Amino acid sequence: MVLTADWPQTLQIVREIPQRLINKTRPYDGHADYMIFEASNDHRVYEQFRKKELCVRIDLPSQTLIFTPTGAPCRFIGTLFPGDCPLYKSCEQEQNDQATADESATNETD
Repeated sequence: MVLTADWPQTLQIVREIPQRLINKTRPYDGHADYMIFEASNDHRVYEQFRKKELCVRIDLPSQTLIFTPTGAPCRFIGTLFPGDCPLYKSCEQEQNDQATADESATNETD
């Protein structure tokens, strides 16, 4: 079986997710494949994700891919979930809720 059979040629980042939200999410009990991705060049994008401690979600035709930067230059851990992964949707909802709360607090002080 080829995991990448129905993947597009270019992967598009759908959402950035703080690693702290990923780390505090309950363990995933379903099937997931783990891969190591290595960029062929030194990319600024990788450094931005690493410095800001961000993971990224990439929606694929029949899977969800979470990229997490590692300490090694230009290397990501890829966690591939079958279908849509609701586990990380809750992370994103929490992130949106926090952004809304921060915005409300800023507006109240103005």
